[in-house]
Amino acid sequence: MDLARRRGRRPAATVPKVHTRGEARLDAMLELAEEASRPAALGEVLQSLCGRIAQVLSVEVCSIYLRELVDSPGNRRVAGDLVLGATSGYSHDAVGRVRMRVGEGLTGFAVECLRPVSVARASTDARNKSFAGMDEERFPSLCAVPLVDGGRAVGALVVQRKLPRAFGQREIVRIASMAPPVLCALERARL
Repeated sequence: MDLARRRGRRPAATVPKVHTRGEARLDAMLELAEEASRPAALGEVLQSLCGRIAQVLSVEVCSIYLRELVDSPGNRRVAGDLVLGATSGYSHDAVGRVRMRVGEGLTGFAVECLRPVSVARASTDARNKSFAGMDEERFPSLCAVPLVDGGRAVGALVVQRKLPRAFGQREIVRIASMAPPVLCALERARL
């Protein structure tokens, strides 16, 4: 027991610290959360999140892939292919057009493994999948993080940069920390 309590007095109240604007990383995370909860169309929110995430991580490309829901026998909706849902750094014409199966390409591999996957030079990796008209070789370094909800991958967050250098452990943790706002936006759209 502390001295104040032993003497019958109440301990001195602590003063809460209000974290004001100006701490760039904190501000960026709060802005991502605010953007994710904005009442707007899902595509618009995801597109905005891509731009903001690319800026926060100082990368040239940020893309969000979503698992497409398809009808299965018995009229159940099941998760299918990964489809590009939003991007910053690539042409918006690719949205909805670029698709891959789970396990296909580095992004599909990350979704299959439910773990981040990164490479310094994607084009030299046997798992890499290129898409016509994307000019992906401009951004050789890639990190794909699965978007996991309830133990299942609902998509992937992919970042790429011009510098052909492997992503370090701290960078991968920062990239993975960008997933919750995206998942929040997906949940809000589902509800």
